[in-house]
Amino acid sequence: MSSASGQSSSPLEYRSAGQTPVPSIGLYYIAMACGALPLGLGTFAFVLFLFTRHMDFAILGFFTLFVGCGCVFIGMVCIGVYWMQSRVAGDDDRTAARRRARRAVVLMLVNFPVAGLFAWIGTRML
Repeated sequence: MSSASGQSSSPLEYRSAGQTPVPSIGLYYIAMACGALPLGLGTFAFVLFLFTRHMDFAILGFFTLFVGCGCVFIGMVCIGVYWMQSRVAGDDDRTAARRRARRAVVLMLVNFPVAGLFAWIGTRML
């Protein structure tokens, strides 16, 4: 490829020869937030419903199920990209990134049994 000034450039010209790419930590933080926010909001709604038996908190919990599914989808996409980035990282970065990715996936997957348990208890209380 040549630019307007006549210089040739390669797609990876910005990276020096001895430098290895590092996975974007922002993707990990987004995935963790996508796992923690619905879990926290659902737990908050469940505890408030448990103590008050007010129907508004049950409705909040119901909508949290939908928001949580969307958040988990977004988080899984982010962690998938983060995992793919870790494939080309150095050994130390790859090990740390894979450990973080597993932690984020577990957090996101924990949402489903917890939400099911809260929904089951909530419907038994109605």
